[in-house]
Amino acid sequence: MKHQAEKTKLPSMRIPNYPWLVQRVRSLRGSKNPFGGGSAGKLLDDLFDWDYMGSAEFEFGSLSKARVIHTNDLKAAGWPAPVQIKSGKHEGWFVGAKKHRDLAVSFFTEELASEYTGMKERSELKTSYEAPGPRSPIGWWCIDDVIVGNGVVFAMFKFEADAQKFIAGLK
Repeated sequence: MKHQAEKTKLPSMRIPNYPWLVQRVRSLRGSKNPFGGGSAGKLLDDLFDWDYMGSAEFEFGSLSKARVIHTNDLKAAGWPAPVQIKSGKHEGWFVGAKKHRDLAVSFFTEELASEYTGMKERSELKTSYEAPGPRSPIGWWCIDDVIVGNGVVFAMFKFEADAQKFIAGLK
């Protein structure tokens, strides 16, 4: 089935080759999401809170599949340290295979520039940097197409310490 914009000849709001499914990651410093827990593996679940964003992440196991893919990618690369990415006055920390770094840079830049980039769910990245609240995301985990194959898996964090904790949780 074709996208609605294609059928009606309207321009698409989606950026070509842009992430579709990105899980917002929150700190455990506040209260834990009652819908979360046990979805990404005990180590990661003990470190972070996952926004409930729909059935793909929780009921269909995308987070646990993404954890396996992400772990394998990082292990194959020798467990690289987080890489700092800058866009304007903001910085983020990339965790992933080198093959996904350019996409992560594009994601970080585009999400800081716009509240809507055509993903399944809003990332809240721009608000998290410019007007953070107590439940603002501290990270974003791209888990595209993990159910149907290897997918595109990388993470971005606001702070290097959280990126390091994420890597420790994958090990």
